[in-house]
Amino acid sequence: MSMALVRPRRLAPLLLLLGSACFKASDDGADEIGGTDTSSDTTETETGEPAMCGNGVVEADEACDMGNANADDAACTSTCELASCGDGLVQTGTEACDDGNAVDTDDCLSTCVVASCGDGYVLADLEACDDAGESATCNADCTTAACGDGLLNPTAGESCEGGETVFCVACVLGPIEYEYTGAPVELIIPAGVSEIRIEGWGGEGGGAMCCDDP
Repeated sequence: MSMALVRPRRLAPLLLLLGSACFKASDDGADEIGGTDTSSDTTETETGEPAMCGNGVVEADEACDMGNANADDAACTSTCELASCGDGLVQTGTEACDDGNAVDTDDCLSTCVVASCGDGYVLADLEACDDAGESATCNADCTTAACGDGLLNPTAGESCEGGETVFCVACVLGPIEYEYTGAPVELIIPAGVSEIRIEGWGGEGGGAMCCDDP
């Protein structure tokens, strides 16, 4: 009996067709498909968590972070910035004021100190002058110095003040002479006079005697 041999058929090779997508390694070692960018613009901490002002950790773009102690009147503001004079925020215990400008003629100086007479800056609409103290042209209360203003200003050459009197002429003290008639004489003592010397001469010119002689 004869037997027919059957040859096994060859299998055609299977072609694995890949799609048009290509693979490449990204800079951080992760695979990207089709060139798609999977990165994020969110600033992250070393732990991968987004940076957050107020968590008590100084992170990217923060100058400080005191956690719950952040405040607009503290050393670290609510936006995690260091407090400074001129930022428009009054820091408790450090600044008396902060109007956020560099003007020295308003209520708050550029040094974050409340304006006052004697600080050397003329406060608009309130002070006529300010020479940081008494001067030849400015009184200690920041008014313009003038004879007859009722304010004794020795720096302006005044030795008396309070108006014209027999003692005080043009705000300068001077000696006076009276002819004695026997009638009482009333003298008005001007401001600035702390001592008076009275000399009385005898009617016949027989010498002189003063109030403080023995």
